[in-house]
Amino acid sequence: RLNALRLHLEPHFLFNTLNAISSEVGTNPELARNMIGDLAALLRRSLDCKDMLEIPLAQELALLEHYISIQRFRFGDRIQIELDIEPEALTAMVPSMLLQPLVENAIRHGLEGRLSGGAIDILAQRTAGQLQIRVLDDGVGLPANWRKETSTGLGIRVTCERLAALYPDLGEQALMIQPRPGGGTEVAICLPLSEGRR
Repeated sequence: RLNALRLHLEPHFLFNTLNAISSEVGTNPELARNMIGDLAALLRRSLDCKDMLEIPLAQELALLEHYISIQRFRFGDRIQIELDIEPEALTAMVPSMLLQPLVENAIRHGLEGRLSGGAIDILAQRTAGQLQIRVLDDGVGLPANWRKETSTGLGIRVTCERLAALYPDLGEQALMIQPRPGGGTEVAICLPLSEGRR
């Protein structure tokens, strides 16, 4: 079931990324080639961990870096993405392809439509026997009356289902989504601290 859920994410991500690349092919072929290179590297790394339920955060961030590189090619200075990762958190285990759909949501729903763009911060730290990850953006924020439970977005729904299947004891605390006081959205993930492979 977990593999099936993960397989829902990859075609969705691939479709969105190929659309982004195709929009650059005519006007900027070199940029499109660079984006294709990063997409190929991301897919190759994704295949390397397809049979693992969890991978070290360091490996997950290496996957994410290829996705971020594609977005940097697309948006240039309009979108700033910064990582603040506690070194001790890098060995903690996380579900593979956990962060990509969250960063994609921040870009597509928070920042992409704004002429001024914006910023995304990805933070991770170990604390009190848990791994805490936060994805923050300063974008347009959540729609009025938005609720995680009724969200129709594939990325959030599948991520919630994967976390519930892997960490049933955490319940709703595994993934929280809320507006930020100064504008934008915060996604907070709280996982049990584990350094063994599954």
